[in-house]
Amino acid sequence: MADSPSPAPSGSRWKRRLGYSAFFSLALLVGLYVTFPYDLVKARLQQFMDARNLYVRMSSLGPGLSGITARDVQISPKLLGVTDRPVPAFMLKSVVVRPTLFPPGVQVKVETLGGVVRAQVGATGATEPLKVQLELDGLSLEDPELKEYTGAQLAGKVVGRVDLSLPRLPLPKGSPPGTQADADLSQASGVVDVKVSGLQVNGGSITLPMYGEATPVDLPKIVAGDTDLKINFDRGMGKVDTFHAKGEDLEMVVEGTLKLGKKLELSEPNLDLRLKTEPEFVKRLGMVGAALSMLGPDKKDPQFRAGKLTGLLSRPNFQPAR
Repeated sequence: MADSPSPAPSGSRWKRRLGYSAFFSLALLVGLYVTFPYDLVKARLQQFMDARNLYVRMSSLGPGLSGITARDVQISPKLLGVTDRPVPAFMLKSVVVRPTLFPPGVQVKVETLGGVVRAQVGATGATEPLKVQLELDGLSLEDPELKEYTGAQLAGKVVGRVDLSLPRLPLPKGSPPGTQADADLSQASGVVDVKVSGLQVNGGSITLPMYGEATPVDLPKIVAGDTDLKINFDRGMGKVDTFHAKGEDLEMVVEGTLKLGKKLELSEPNLDLRLKTEPEFVKRLGMVGAALSMLGPDKKDPQFRAGKLTGLLSRPNFQPAR
């Protein structure tokens, strides 16, 4: 009678299982790489940016270890009537997007300005509040990309977080099943908490809408020091918990409220500003320094001058405090 074959050693079975798992995982990745509609994703992204008057370009879009990865992403505004000079572009080294399950949505990781921005957006249902979480980690204001984009030569490190819950607007009648209702920024609740260490303006030039046209303005050196900003929002009304900057040139304290609009630029500030400046700094400001001297003394502390900011974020109105 022939001997029955001896069973394979347990180590061989373990190796075979590992090999099968590795093969099928590799096949799945290759299949995703070949069949995933990256061109459709890029086209949708272009449409999204076009609706916001922005251009977007990237060197590559494809799979990564953590999700869909875009590299060397350039974002630039569409400036109407500008044909005689290049439009500045802001560079993102990489953008990684992957889906989340709890809550259903997406996670985004962006490498830019020498640091990382992490974001998560999601909701438990098409009409449930949209949860928006944002983390800023080690962003450098000295990055040459920021100077090229803004024209301002800055210094400082930024960390912070944004944690907001945005209710949904009612869906129009007759909307197809599964339609996602738009989020209502004007009813957001949560917190914005940002800290900038060693904030400085070291010169440069920015363009401001003055005298009915875009006007370049040279920036003086400003040492603002460490700056803390914390605003708590409740159904769209934001109360400034902390807004304080203190450096070699100035000390600034801001108190008041910020009423969010359905678009951020339509938000309404109602802020009281208190400012104390060093004499040498005022001299460096020139005409702007002379304008600051028109602010009256603060009632709480005569060492500070006081002003009030109202209007809209897109059209602010600053005047001396009464």
